[in-house]
Amino acid sequence: MLDNYATDIKIGKIDRGNFAANVQFLEENGLLKEGSRILEIGCGAGTLTDYLTLKGFDAIGFDTSKILIKVNYSRNSNATTFIGSGDKIPFINSSFDLVISFDVFEHIPDTHEHLSGVRRVLKPYGYYLFQTPNKLTNASFEIIKNRSLTKHKTYHCSLQIFWLVRKLLNSHGFEFKFVKIPVMNDFMEQKIKKGFGFTGICLLRIMNPD
Repeated sequence: MLDNYATDIKIGKIDRGNFAANVQFLEENGLLKEGSRILEIGCGAGTLTDYLTLKGFDAIGFDTSKILIKVNYSRNSNATTFIGSGDKIPFINSSFDLVISFDVFEHIPDTHEHLSGVRRVLKPYGYYLFQTPNKLTNASFEIIKNRSLTKHKTYHCSLQIFWLVRKLLNSHGFEFKFVKIPVMNDFMEQKIKKGFGFTGICLLRIMNPD
């Protein structure tokens, strides 16, 4: 269902995230229903928000990066994205059927405020679909990449493990389900190659994180 959209996106050197894995996650869980109103938190340059809009959904996104939002408007004058923060969601109660975020949760300092806001803007029986890296693997990757034990904490301030995610969601009254989606694709291989060179690619052949 990706059509040719992913290959048509041209946003220069700005990282657009793991678009293919994110779309697969959304499509395979079966929650994208006709007429759904969707909010994407941390939309970056709006790639996924624009994709959902083209698919006929009422989708809107926001991000803290002014540069990425400007990129979206430079390529799409009808973009439905704006500047905003994930711990201060600027919408009235019960506004959305789905709230989504990918590789965002780990960047939000106050995860309780974030989840409280998500719960507030969701309609009754709405869903929050998100992806965040596992602290046990991501922290190791970042430490090696940065050659520092602490540098990654400046941008990955809220890395989680399975039990912490479960505890957080329970504390805000969410019923939840973990869904495994393969993340190893061309995007991830290029990311590993950039950080670790061909040695990293060889290690992936031996220890595939999927």
